[in-house]
Amino acid sequence: MRNFVERYFASKKSKSLISKLDSQYSLLRKEEIREAFNEENRFYTKTMDRIKYINDKNSTRLNSLWYALSLIPNSYDITLIAGGIPKEESDKPIDEELEKVKYFIDIGEKPTNLYNQIKKGTPIIKANNAQDAIEKAKRITESGNIVLISPGHPSFDRFEDKEDRYIKFKLAIDSL
Repeated sequence: MRNFVERYFASKKSKSLISKLDSQYSLLRKEEIREAFNEENRFYTKTMDRIKYINDKNSTRLNSLWYALSLIPNSYDITLIAGGIPKEESDKPIDEELEKVKYFIDIGEKPTNLYNQIKKGTPIIKANNAQDAIEKAKRITESGNIVLISPGHPSFDRFEDKEDRYIKFKLAIDSL
């Protein structure tokens, strides 16, 4: 990358630009490495009674929810625990992935824009807190399928922050 930039910008003025680009490239690589390591810590998974529970720590945006759903093969039915305070963003990228959702458990205080995105006929179940959501998910999810906790929105209406939400759901899963 640096050799290409040096050949392309040969003048003295562009030397500072080369230096800036080089430092930006270095920062980008560091950020990619940091994200790669964080990916391992993003999901807490636990299987009990042949139901896999996946707690997505970083899901505060719809694209995060889309990413989590995209990792799950179509052969699984998903009980999705989601909701919160919607951000202004496009819903289009997740339409196709939401087709995998068999049950939707809403953890938000108000209806979310996800209601309009899930396929018609998908049951929508309200939950009062993390423990309530996990208990309801356990009752309705069939053996061999997945419970995905990936809100897709900030959860300040129910939790202090995403770390608080992650911990409360982790504790609820572990208490089953």
